[in-house]
Amino acid sequence: MKRAFSRPTAVLLLAAMLLFPVGCRRGADVCDILSAALASQTEVPTGTVYSSRAEAGVPDALDSDLAAVLWGNGAPHPAYGLTNSAAIYLTVRELPFEMAVLECASTDSASDVALMCCERADLLSRTYGGGKAAFSVMIYGRYVVAVMCADNEAAQKAAADVIGKG
Repeated sequence: MKRAFSRPTAVLLLAAMLLFPVGCRRGADVCDILSAALASQTEVPTGTVYSSRAEAGVPDALDSDLAAVLWGNGAPHPAYGLTNSAAIYLTVRELPFEMAVLECASTDSASDVALMCCERADLLSRTYGGGKAAFSVMIYGRYVVAVMCADNEAAQKAAADVIGKG
């Protein structure tokens, strides 16, 4: 009986079948994750979503200048360079409400990005008087979700649900 495939060909086909779904699986979009976190809240103050995927020059672009203000001290934080994309919701008025989702280049870099978000949390905690505004920073694989809102737990759960489906 004649074999249809040689052993090396069969091994290559098997490897391709195993790698294809992993290579094609697309992660969740940071704006979709942020939208879910925002939707989990009963009340969201007026604000704007800024995205690193927005075209440069548009008002809602999360560019290096805005990143420097949010996560840096005049220049973007070095950990911000470890992200592939980011989205953040900022209120129009100064209120203890903020949400950010950052997709990291790898799971290894997520802890550095989370620490960057913790530095932001410390700043906001001082701004809003510590106990009044709780900040939550969580890592979900390659994603870091940082929230300060009325129901941090609901926001984190909503974000995790979208990430899990990505």
